[in-house]
Amino acid sequence: MAQRWQWRLDLGGRPLLTIYDLPVAVLIFAVIATLVHLASTITSPPPPEAQAIDLSPLKLPYYAFRSLVRMFLAYGLSLVFTFFYGSLMASSRRAEKILGPLLDVLQSVPILGFLSVFVASLSVLMPNTALGFELSAILAIFTSQAWNMTYAFYQAVRSIPRDLQEAAKTMGLSRLQRFFKLEVPSAIVPLVWNTMMSFGGGFLFLSASEAITVLGRDIRLEGMGSYFATAVEQLDYQAIAWAIFAMILLIALLDFFFFRPLLSWAQRYGQGSALEANYESAVLLALRRSRLASIIKDKLLVPFLNFLFFRMTKPPNLPVVAQSSRLRRTLLILALLLLVVLLAILAYQAALALADMLKEISLEMVIRLIGLGFFTFLRVLACVVLSSAVWLPVSLYVALHPDFAMKLRPLLEFGASFPANLFFPLLVMAFLALGIPLTFGSAVLMFAANQWYIAFNVIAGALSVPRDLAEASEAMGLSFAQKVKNLIFPCIFPYWVTGAITSAGGAWNVSIISETLQFGSQTLECEGLGAQFTQATTSNHWPTIILNIVLMSTFVILANRLLWRPLYNYAITRYGGET
Repeated sequence: MAQRWQWRLDLGGRPLLTIYDLPVAVLIFAVIATLVHLASTITSPPPPEAQAIDLSPLKLPYYAFRSLVRMFLAYGLSLVFTFFYGSLMASSRRAEKILGPLLDVLQSVPILGFLSVFVASLSVLMPNTALGFELSAILAIFTSQAWNMTYAFYQAVRSIPRDLQEAAKTMGLSRLQRFFKLEVPSAIVPLVWNTMMSFGGGFLFLSASEAITVLGRDIRLEGMGSYFATAVEQLDYQAIAWAIFAMILLIALLDFFFFRPLLSWAQRYGQGSALEANYESAVLLALRRSRLASIIKDKLLVPFLNFLFFRMTKPPNLPVVAQSSRLRRTLLILALLLLVVLLAILAYQAALALADMLKEISLEMVIRLIGLGFFTFLRVLACVVLSSAVWLPVSLYVALHPDFAMKLRPLLEFGASFPANLFFPLLVMAFLALGIPLTFGSAVLMFAANQWYIAFNVIAGALSVPRDLAEASEAMGLSFAQKVKNLIFPCIFPYWVTGAITSAGGAWNVSIISETLQFGSQTLECEGLGAQFTQATTSNHWPTIILNIVLMSTFVILANRLLWRPLYNYAITRYGGET
């Protein structure tokens, strides 16, 4: 049927263009139009304070486009950070001892903390354009996407069998070749699944990133986040409903044009489990059959990558490569020395500023914030318990009925990418109607936003149960309790620990939007470090902002080292799991 739509020249009967080239041409035009739009944004003046956001549903397509551009730019930065940081952390035990705790600290810093720093610096460096605020929003979204992707890549690389690593070295593959031919393929599947969760995390904090209300500022960038934040502040239920509908439609389009092609392409690198296999994508099929896409890949993309990473195309023992390696090593050392000098200067200036700020911090304030931190810590634990109570029974059923995972897959995909905070107003209305204080309701909001980390991991653990052992236990007539104790739990527990660690880390960040909520003219708050942090960033009180960041990072690191890390090590040594 497609042959009717092919235009042929006298090129040996080969089609010049096919019907499959039409969507590729549209995509190219959309990318060019987006680049032109970005160029106009760079030169536009900064948005005014308290810029009015039009709540007309007719504006939603444009707002969705603006937000989606920011999301993809942040995702691109997240990929670059993931490949560089995760590969470096996995390749060296010495680097891991430094970069691992540093990543824990970065994950524990709330998005409003990063946003305060970005706005304070970029708006000063770029005072006459909107670029400073746009970059602040993009970098804030980046901080909600990058950390879990980096952890996933690091764990996937660390799980590569040693014999494969030794074989790659024996074959004479360079470090860059091992990265592209071994590490990236091994991490493709977890990276794709974490891409969906990263987009969900980006959408979750979209309101905080686009409706910038830190440091005494009130900047509303045009986008879905500002639209929803304004609708909630004005208690415009119709606009809230339109925002939820638009987000559902946007995620459906993302699934069709982006997530589904990625999953379909990545299943070649998977192990064939029910969560990885049998994906089909019309978009990927069109790309594979498009001659225009083939021309772009063969004539532009591949030569560019070969030029960028020219060592991939040369044998590793050529003298020119050795010389270029020495030159690159020298340039890298010089760049690192320059970076160290700049960081030392910045650290000195920051120490002077911090010394002045510490004069405003009293011991009583520190003790009070530590107490608030314990309240938030209890809610984080409650979030993990609630998520486990919901998804562990489901995973036990999946372990005994693996085909059920296929029915769960659409729910997991949608839940991972949909921002739960869009339903926060409905949940808050239910809390108010039932008389549930936000002290307890905040844990429910955390659960709604972070349950998917545990869900994905325990379902994957259930699917890792060996089928031959499951059939043998059935033939032996073991009871359900015996199957769980001797077969299912040892497979699921290491995955549950990984999910609990990431869910707890995410819950600390969600505390800034679950412990304080703007509901019309009413502000709902509960005692906690997240609510205190939101107040500090809104009032532009840097001593309290810094103290909150330090305390929240300390709580997360202590929880990781004293609770989650021992559990992780126990799971590995006791059950031999590789998570």
